[in-house]
Amino acid sequence: MEDFETLISTGDFAQAAALLERKATWLLGHGQLVELRVAVASLPRRHRSLLLRVADADAAARTHTIDLAAFDALVDEAAHQDDELGRDLHALACATKAQYLLWRGDPQCAAVAVPALAALPPPEDLTSPLGLVARARLNVVVAVAEVMLDASGNRGDIEARLDTIVADFNRAGYAEEGLAWLVCVHTLLAGHTWERLPETAELVSAAAQRLAARGSGYFPLACVGEAMLWFLSGDVWRSFRALEAAEAGATSLPMVEGGVRYVRLVARLLREGPSGAVDDAIDDLVSGLDKHAPELANSALSTFAHLHADVGDMPRAARLDAWSRHQPQPQPDDPVGLRVLDGRLQAAGGDPVGGLETVKAAARALGSSRAAHCQLARAARTFDLIGEPAMAEELRTAAASALGAPQTLWEMLLVRKPPGPEDPGSPAREVMVRALAPDITVDVDGRSVPLGNLHARIVGSLVAADRPLSAEELIDRVWGEDATTTVRKRLGVALHRLRAVVDAEIVIRDPKGVRLASASEGVTSDVAALLAADPAELVSATEAVRGYEDDFAVRQLAYDDWAIETRRWLRARWVHLATRVLRRALETDPHEVLDIALQAHRFAADEPELAVAAADVLDATSRPGEASAIRAAATATWTD
Repeated sequence: MEDFETLISTGDFAQAAALLERKATWLLGHGQLVELRVAVASLPRRHRSLLLRVADADAAARTHTIDLAAFDALVDEAAHQDDELGRDLHALACATKAQYLLWRGDPQCAAVAVPALAALPPPEDLTSPLGLVARARLNVVVAVAEVMLDASGNRGDIEARLDTIVADFNRAGYAEEGLAWLVCVHTLLAGHTWERLPETAELVSAAAQRLAARGSGYFPLACVGEAMLWFLSGDVWRSFRALEAAEAGATSLPMVEGGVRYVRLVARLLREGPSGAVDDAIDDLVSGLDKHAPELANSALSTFAHLHADVGDMPRAARLDAWSRHQPQPQPDDPVGLRVLDGRLQAAGGDPVGGLETVKAAARALGSSRAAHCQLARAARTFDLIGEPAMAEELRTAAASALGAPQTLWEMLLVRKPPGPEDPGSPAREVMVRALAPDITVDVDGRSVPLGNLHARIVGSLVAADRPLSAEELIDRVWGEDATTTVRKRLGVALHRLRAVVDAEIVIRDPKGVRLASASEGVTSDVAALLAADPAELVSATEAVRGYEDDFAVRQLAYDDWAIETRRWLRARWVHLATRVLRRALETDPHEVLDIALQAHRFAADEPELAVAAADVLDATSRPGEASAIRAAATATWTD
């Protein structure tokens, strides 16, 4: 803007205004709101065209520093313009006013946006940048309103509208703003429903990187959206990484600071529990949101009130609940969420039956989203705390039936039944780690839990090592990196999340390092069973051989060097044991090991002794065709 400042300093305001008109769209599209407002303010009023005043109002609205009367004056003035520019400015002024109303929870936002959208020409006839931007922003208001009103029922419509929004911004040269609204709408949609949280976080992360590459002022805002989504997903490490990026990026958007402080304070409350210091931090945060991002104030208070209720601090929950009644309520699920809190407070106050009905009625109003069922699960905690286990179990069961896989960390914690007085510790579990299969799974009391690649590497490393591994050894196997402080933290987060995913303590950290829990601690593995099997004990040896579904994590850990070596010697152990089992079964009942003989076919070409034993079993069970095929495969290899 050096040319603009030079023109201002020489008093050439007409040229400065013309230059700023050309720059205004770029400044808005890149989130340079403060710069635009300063530039407009430096012009005498007579040189501030309608375009510049609409752009200035737009920037002011997004920094929450303008009153509604200013919008009305601009809308009226633009409505009296007869040309195409006047039409587009009228639409843009309406879009700005609608957005301003939207963020304050005023339902009139749609009443402003929808008629203005209908007044624009058909999409194929709208080509001016201002008109495209106006239509995109009017569609933004409609899309966000749809998210807030009924996100569970019209996701496809919302995403289709969002595609149109991004396309219009791109055609107008506002690619950064298109990405910013992509981030905003997807963050609202996922946060409103708790659906597709990790996938949406990845999408927002990719958009944030594109904004960073463009040097956009919207980059920190995208980082805040990413941080919130990762936090809701339970990935605290990635959430804090995104927060650090948001704090490092300069921005003129006040909601960025509020969003960063909000996520950090939620984490602090979870970590430290209620305290006077946390009370002060909440008060300070919400007071700041009142001034600069009031659309977040009520949601923040609702979150903090529920978190205090989760740990049984009902006086603090009630204080925050009362405060929230005086805040703007931009999202219809905010007051519904507060009615769930009303039910929790009602139950804790001595009316559990009435409280239960209030909770269930509020959850029904939220619909069938994951967020609604999470509210049921967290309300169950209150009934546990007041000694009403049957009511708690009713809510928890209803929540668990709807919160199918994949569950976030927080969902897993919410639907887990807390230990009772007669059961102060974790209940005894039968846990089997199954690694002799394409993918590693953990069976907990008969329930199979698949592991993601990161957890599979951790558990597979410990199973293969059959001893405690130091943090450095485990990090080298899992990440292949030096044991930096950051990577150590990632290991700690991964182990904590593994405990929540499996709902059992299968990995132990002790002074000797990190190890798989032992059989005495309730955890066994098919690998340990295979290695420990005695060929002389036919029944146990046969069971161990049958546990070999496939080579050690052959699909999930196909390219890990340590897993390749482990795979080789476990296969060799299986071949040796299976050969002994097949030979001994010929002396008793070969029909009992027919399945093992058929499984041996894939190794027959490389293992002549196994091939002979398997063929003999197949002959003895009247399957000469399969026996001949194994012998033929083995003979061909021996001949070669």
